Amino acid sequence: MAVPLRIMRIIWAALLVATLIYSAIAVTLGQRNAPLMQAHLQDPFVQIIYGIAAITFWVAFFMRSWMRDRGRPAQLYNIVSWALFESIAIYGLVPAMLHADWRLMAAPEMLAFAGFALTFPEETTI
Repeated sequence: MAVPLRIMRIIWAALLVATLIYSAIAVTLGQRNAPLMQAHLQDPFVQIIYGIAAITFWVAFFMRSWMRDRGRPAQLYNIVSWALFESIAIYGLVPAMLHADWRLMAAPEMLAFAGFALTFPEETTI
């Protein structure tokens, strides 16, 4: 049973809005006069989280093509990749909350947005 394109776009938008909510949480909890971000970027934990986010971005596209090549339904590989993109935003939220600096979420959030933009559901992908 095929899922209509409209429903896939609603799911896509809901997951995208969830990442925006994570950003709003980070901005709300972040300090207004945070120290230089360079100090936070030297933290090994932040570097590891950023690395995991980059790997997850690659894994999302790998899983998407792997499932598509094996004949899985488009709805399945779309939702799996979108969930992985959302997890990238969550990875960015963790150091942003730990250091109370919303700017630490910017790079993972942009990576998540790029993934969502590249996988917007089109008629040819459903």
